[in-house]
Amino acid sequence: MAFLGVICLAYPLRNPSSAPPRIELLQQALVPTLFISGTNDNMCNIAEMEGILKNIKAVNTFIKLEGGDHSFKAKKTNLYSYAELKKQQNEHVLEWINSFGDQKAKGSKREREEEAEEPGDDPTPSSPSKKSKQASLTTFFSSPQKEKKKK
Repeated sequence: MAFLGVICLAYPLRNPSSAPPRIELLQQALVPTLFISGTNDNMCNIAEMEGILKNIKAVNTFIKLEGGDHSFKAKKTNLYSYAELKKQQNEHVLEWINSFGDQKAKGSKREREEEAEEPGDDPTPSSPSKKSKQASLTTFFSSPQKEKKKK
């Protein structure tokens, strides 16, 4: 089954140690990808991640949740509570899923750049129908149920 999109919550760009960043998978991504990280995530430096995402082929969206750590928990002094950060996270994921068909229709950064260079062509391909988009999302976001182990 081909993936139509990927959602990365608190992508572990680095180990808290001085290990090199984990960018190989990001560079290979060819499908639209959503990244959500907390601004206090010790495994994902925001500035470093923004720089890396500018250079990957796939269409990507990077959302930063103010004050959240790697688990999206916030210090008591933070403007937002854990519950509020999780609510924001969920809202961003749903918004991204709802716009997924539009991102997929636009193709990769490279495809958009190539189309822009060709004079006289319409740079925006038509979006899939609502019915086909719904089927694609259902296929992509559904997963088989895990069997519960009996004790």
